[in-house]
Amino acid sequence: MPFPFFKKIFSLFHRRTDDKKMQTSSADPEGGTDPKEDDSPPPYVHSSSPAVGESIDCNKSSSSLPASRCLQICTHDTLTFDRLQRITNLPNFHKAGKRIDALTSVSDDHFRSTGITVEVGADQMYCKPLGKLHDSDLFSSLSGYGSFYHRKQCSGAASGLLLSFHWYMSIGSGTKEKCRSAEAIKVFLETANVNLCEHKRLADPQIVDLLFGIANSNAKLADPIDRYIAKEVGIKCDYCDTKITVSKASKEKKGCHVHVERFLGNGESAKNPVWLSQCGA
Repeated sequence: MPFPFFKKIFSLFHRRTDDKKMQTSSADPEGGTDPKEDDSPPPYVHSSSPAVGESIDCNKSSSSLPASRCLQICTHDTLTFDRLQRITNLPNFHKAGKRIDALTSVSDDHFRSTGITVEVGADQMYCKPLGKLHDSDLFSSLSGYGSFYHRKQCSGAASGLLLSFHWYMSIGSGTKEKCRSAEAIKVFLETANVNLCEHKRLADPQIVDLLFGIANSNAKLADPIDRYIAKEVGIKCDYCDTKITVSKASKEKKGCHVHVERFLGNGESAKNPVWLSQCGA
């Protein structure tokens, strides 16, 4: 009878199918492909360096290579590691008094100083994150400028490149009337969206409290111990080498001054923890 013959053929076919399943299972327990034969691209690709001062979120992906990371200088400008190395290798830059402008002219929100203010030199670029303000606004102006210079080793501080950035908020005729609470300043500064480093913002409560005390003489302030420490030693970031001081501006300018000092390292390696911490890594 033909039945046994067909039964034998069926058993042979079933055995070949099981053999294929066993081969696949031995290559990958979960039924995937062999990693050695995987042609998929790597998890990250080293992109080319951005243009000078290009405002990009180059630290958005945590898997990006150290050399592709950059530092946010202001709202519109960034610093790449390649440019950091160029600055540290400038001739005679390590000498005292040598500085270069931290900002470039890449953004329409960067303006060249006309020398009207004492703090900003005639050949200095400055940033206005909120554009032109009016005397009736909470602050009649908000602007910042910065420079790079070499810090020599002293008092336990390592030598290397330092970014010094100054933010000024001018007090206008409408400041005291509108500045009735620290919350009003916080809302105003949140609109500006200014980062002082990757971990601290101009609108942070500790900074806002100090600004409120300057802008409104009748302000009810927070703990005087915290304010004393902030005034004497500055506000230090817990995650990167950044120091922030808040003070009253000069009599000529009438306003608030926030000075930020960020240590960037010596530029020897893009994997330097000092540099990576300033990039938010």
